Amino acid sequence: MKQSLFILTTILILLSLCTKSKTSSQENKIATVTKNKIDTNSLNNSVTNNIPQENKYFPFSAIKVAVGGKHSLIVDSDSTVWVSGCNEYGQLGIGDTVSNIVHFRKIMDGACDVAAGKNHSLILKKDSTLWATGWNEYGQLGTGDNNDRHGFEMVLSKVLAIAAGNRMTFALRTDSILWATGGNGYGDNPKYDDYDNKERTLFRRDLENVRSIATSWDAQGTFQGFSLAIKNDGTVWGFGGDGWGVFGRGISELGSWSELQHM
Repeated sequence: MKQSLFILTTILILLSLCTKSKTSSQENKIATVTKNKIDTNSLNNSVTNNIPQENKYFPFSAIKVAVGGKHSLIVDSDSTVWVSGCNEYGQLGIGDTVSNIVHFRKIMDGACDVAAGKNHSLILKKDSTLWATGWNEYGQLGTGDNNDRHGFEMVLSKVLAIAAGNRMTFALRTDSILWATGGNGYGDNPKYDDYDNKERTLFRRDLENVRSIATSWDAQGTFQGFSLAIKNDGTVWGFGGDGWGVFGRGISELGSWSELQHM
């Protein structure tokens, strides 16, 4: 009887030891699997962080656009200005002439209009101030000198509308007076006739009672620029070169602002 009891007790002890050993083995296995899972997640996070993030693109809800010789400007509905393209003369206003931009970059807030010459840019802000940057060899920025600008500078106040030619800039002010600055090489600046004049570096009055202005420029220099203005009474005035009959009066050039009429 005692011997049977001893054997039974021994068997129970052995079974208990086996169960503990199996449980311990399973726990070790679970711990190992869990540890491997953490390590794998950590590795995945490391790999993900080392991969360059994809550029995110969002559609514009634009209100104004402008194109220069090799650059573009967009005013979005939130009044921000975005620029892209060539920056050889600082026409993007990003602070240098080294970096060309191939993705649009935000450059200014609070804008309502933009204009672009061949290598200079204009921004009209909602507070009626005019800002300019880029090529300034002919004084087209209106800064009082002939030095290029690599960032936007305020050059005029009380501005209502803007236009940019190849070497010049128009600013229609809130009193309906049209102001202009820059060179006259393409016949688009009424105050000077010689091709290489670089003395007009500040804005000056050009035409009164104006409500709208438009000007052209030619990237190749094979066609003279010209300008048109609408006065408050609805009459249309023109000035500049005419190689294609743009003034509706045969092929002629207008050396000063002249009223246009139709037959």
